[in-house]
Amino acid sequence: MALEIPLLRVEWAEEHIRNLSRASDALFASGAYGLVVAENSKAQQRRLRIVPYDPLPPHFGLRIGDAIHNLRSALDLATWEIVSPLNPRNPEQVQFPFVKKFEGPQSLERAIENRGINLASKNIIQAFRESRPYDGGNKDLFGLHILDIADKHKLLVPAITILSINKLDLGAIDPGNMPNASLIGGRVRPNKEGHLPFFWTFKPGSPPINQNAVINASFGIMFDTGLHFDGEMVVPTLVRIATEVRRTIDHIRSAVT
Repeated sequence: MALEIPLLRVEWAEEHIRNLSRASDALFASGAYGLVVAENSKAQQRRLRIVPYDPLPPHFGLRIGDAIHNLRSALDLATWEIVSPLNPRNPEQVQFPFVKKFEGPQSLERAIENRGINLASKNIIQAFRESRPYDGGNKDLFGLHILDIADKHKLLVPAITILSINKLDLGAIDPGNMPNASLIGGRVRPNKEGHLPFFWTFKPGSPPINQNAVINASFGIMFDTGLHFDGEMVVPTLVRIATEVRRTIDHIRSAVT
């Protein structure tokens, strides 16, 4: 059994991921987002902030949802191609055996039986077992399942994060208060207002911020708070999930032949 259609679904998901990556790169290369110093006069505090910190365009969430749905469907199609010729009692129940709440090996065995996979050969059943499609098992496969459910109820709009801050010289920006401070940063996660976890106090009557100082930073998109893979970068995570789905289907296919 070639399982060609499920693998085509994986390829289609990978195309969505590539398009998402290109759209993300183009957005941030356009200069649509920047990094500035925001001032809170009442608290006498200055801090770094992303501007503007508006939600990303909806098409980003749509692209993520398309990739996730195709990867999830690829697993279901692979299961259907294997089980449907075996005349399962409940064809409408045939799908990949994700376990909603894992309570030991018997949970997976029940899912395998409920999905009709128990009608297949021992090697195929073992291949499904080895996929460990439950919380605490295969993180990427189970996370795919959870994201697919979430996408049915709301748009999976990612959040913006700072991938790097390149040799930020705070002394040049705020010479009256940060004469010797510099920053070379890795990935930094802003809060809901777009503020970064870098702040300092300033003295009343101190010189204003040097608005001509250049702040170089690169941006990317991450899964937002409350989502599975919270805080992980979207594109690399989707690439990793797609690789795992392809590996799982290949493993099942090898058990068929």
